[in-house]
Amino acid sequence: MTKENPSEESITNFDNIEDEATRIDAICLFCDQNRNALPKESLQLSQKAYQLAQKIGYQKGEASCLKGLGYQHWHLSEIALARQELLASRNIMANINYYYEWGEVCMIEAMIMWSQGDYELAMNYVLDNIRLLDERQETHAQVWLYWALGVYNYDLKNYDKSLKYYSQALEICRVMQRYNADLEGWTLLGLGTVYRAKEEQSKALEYLEEAKRFSKKYNQWMQAARIHFELGNLKLSQQKLDEAKAAYLESYEMRKSYQLKPAMVSSLLSLAEVKTQQEYYQEALLDVQEALEIASEINTRAKIYQCHQKLAQLYELLADYQQAYHHIQLFYQIKSGVVSEETNKKLNVLEANFAAEKAEQEKEIHRLKNVELKIAHNDIIKKNKEMMASITYAQRIQKAMLPPLQEIQAMFPASFVLFKPRNIVSGDFYWFKKVGNQTFLAAVDCTGHGIPGAFMSMLGYSLLNEIVNEQQIPKPGEVLDQLHRQIRKVLRQDQTRNRDGMDVCLCSFTRGQEYATLQFAGAKRSLYYVENQQFKEMKGNRQNIGGFEGLSYTKFSTIETKIYPEAMLYLTTDGYSDTPNFKRKSFGQERFKRLLQEIATEPIRDQKQRLEETLSNFQQNIEQRDDILVIGIKL
Repeated sequence: MTKENPSEESITNFDNIEDEATRIDAICLFCDQNRNALPKESLQLSQKAYQLAQKIGYQKGEASCLKGLGYQHWHLSEIALARQELLASRNIMANINYYYEWGEVCMIEAMIMWSQGDYELAMNYVLDNIRLLDERQETHAQVWLYWALGVYNYDLKNYDKSLKYYSQALEICRVMQRYNADLEGWTLLGLGTVYRAKEEQSKALEYLEEAKRFSKKYNQWMQAARIHFELGNLKLSQQKLDEAKAAYLESYEMRKSYQLKPAMVSSLLSLAEVKTQQEYYQEALLDVQEALEIASEINTRAKIYQCHQKLAQLYELLADYQQAYHHIQLFYQIKSGVVSEETNKKLNVLEANFAAEKAEQEKEIHRLKNVELKIAHNDIIKKNKEMMASITYAQRIQKAMLPPLQEIQAMFPASFVLFKPRNIVSGDFYWFKKVGNQTFLAAVDCTGHGIPGAFMSMLGYSLLNEIVNEQQIPKPGEVLDQLHRQIRKVLRQDQTRNRDGMDVCLCSFTRGQEYATLQFAGAKRSLYYVENQQFKEMKGNRQNIGGFEGLSYTKFSTIETKIYPEAMLYLTTDGYSDTPNFKRKSFGQERFKRLLQEIATEPIRDQKQRLEETLSNFQQNIEQRDDILVIGIKL
């Protein structure tokens, strides 16, 4: 995973936002989304934004900037400074009654406590703040704290509890419609880690691979480093030592590049474990000594006693019993001050009391709701009928918006459209337009599905018509550039937390006597085609349309080539390849490509039928995960 370096021009783009409070919000949003991918730049921007917020007296902006600064200084192991900034952030939030980011601040504070071995204090702090956010009905902000409880219980080897809390965090992430995609990735990673510890390797790999897709999609290199680390753990448990060593080394190098010292210690200790099993004792010793030096520098007691335990083992293997005895004494001495059986009991009592209190509250809520439900029941039925009528009407509008298949087949007689919305209305759509001697065709996947996706699809369809018909922009890459600008403008994405957008596969065709000239541009989508029995892929840009414009944004490229008669082209969204089976395994991109290559020489009607039958056999009765769109045309 590459780490993008911003240009000076990119950073000063925020100066174009005239309203200073809006500019601060935009910088804070950017820093939140890029704090792991671009930590140094996020730190610098947060410092500048904080100074501006102080200057204009914008307290919400001050609180957000201080949170970002606290996060960065935590990862730089500047703990005293991080604590000071986080406390200041929380005090401002309390003064202005702003709790949107409260849970995140408390999570960072609690993770600092936990990393320093203050387990009981950290657990108490998290549970107290879950109660506080309950009282203030800020349930979305609890997501960070449930994630922290997942981490804590994993560390304590309470794996079932860890799964429960990670699952609660994941549920809130998904209900809140991408409240924080970064956290969703970390939660998936946590679930994979727990299943690996429970020796449920297939589930572990499934969640780790899903987390890997998140880290790649959002350029979260810190997540990627942790995923390499967990894959190393998985390979170690399978006794694939060389693969484990390579994964641990990759995680260490990524963590070292940004001096994430606690994480570096974990990677070094794991590398030492592999080398110990390979009987490279001297190499392992060097790794642990380096780990101990780092852990001592940042005073992470939990890591320090782990280093002494490993050193004792290695010196015993090297027959240096005096050193082995010395380190085992230090191990017991430090560990007894960090975690004991009594501490574990206290932590379990805290959780039990919290659970009992929560159950009593829910019992009372349930009693009151039963009374309210009887009154509300008829009203709900009525509203549901009205809602379904509205959604069905929206479906009719969306169907009317899509180009008739006859129009596409008039231009491409041998063609098909496989379109399967997940819900009544869809976030996927296809678009077709003929302008002069140029024909445009697109497959588009909007953020979300159902009603939110349908709104985005109608916006995208209208903007494509405007860009091609009225603005008469001919090149697909330039069309996507303009679509990106218009989406961000309409949704005011410079000023809000809105990250909605779309992935697009866009083609234009100009027919000649012997061949057609194809121009293609893609936003996170590829174009597949089969010519002379050879499968080919044109790859689009690795960025989507809309969303917060990161520092790595570049203009969309237009690829041009000649396409000869009998060539078969496919424009798709990711719904088909993401379809799950009863084992929760996706159909997969590579299998989808092989299927397209197999069917490319069959008659058009048979191709569509093969796609439908293959999908049905794979999916069986499992609920559809996403909207599905596949367009096939033969020239």
